[in-house]
Amino acid sequence: MTGPSDKQLAGAGPGSPGTPADVDLARLAEITAGDAVLRRGLIDTFLQSGQRALADIESGLPHSDRERVCRAAHTLKGAAANMGAASLERSAAALETASRAEPIATLADLARAVANAFATARSIFERERQRP
Repeated sequence: MTGPSDKQLAGAGPGSPGTPADVDLARLAEITAGDAVLRRGLIDTFLQSGQRALADIESGLPHSDRERVCRAAHTLKGAAANMGAASLERSAAALETASRAEPIATLADLARAVANAFATARSIFERERQRP
C-alpha cells in the first residue's frame, strides 16, 4: 500500500486548512532532493521573508507607499513560485500588478487576499516542516 502523495499532504482533508491547489509539495521535494534539513531551512526562510513582505505591504498601504507595496508583492510572488505556493503566487501577482496602476486605496482587498493565501501556505509548510 502506498502513502499519500505530496499533493495530498498539502492539507486537503476535513477541517484542515489548505488544499492541494494551494501548495505543490512535490515542488518542494524537487528543489530539496529529499534533504530534510534543506527542506526545513527553505521553509523557515520562506516563512520569515514572507512575514517581512506582509509587514511591508501592511505598512505601505496606509502611507500610500506604492513602491513598497509593489516590491513586497513582487518578492512574495517570486518566493511563492519557488516554493510551489500557487494560490499565494497568484494573489501576490494580482497585488503587484494593481499596485502599479490602481489607486492605492483600492488595494486593501487584494492585500487581504495575499495575507490569507500566506496564512494557508504557512499552515501547510509548518506541517511539512514537522515531517522527518
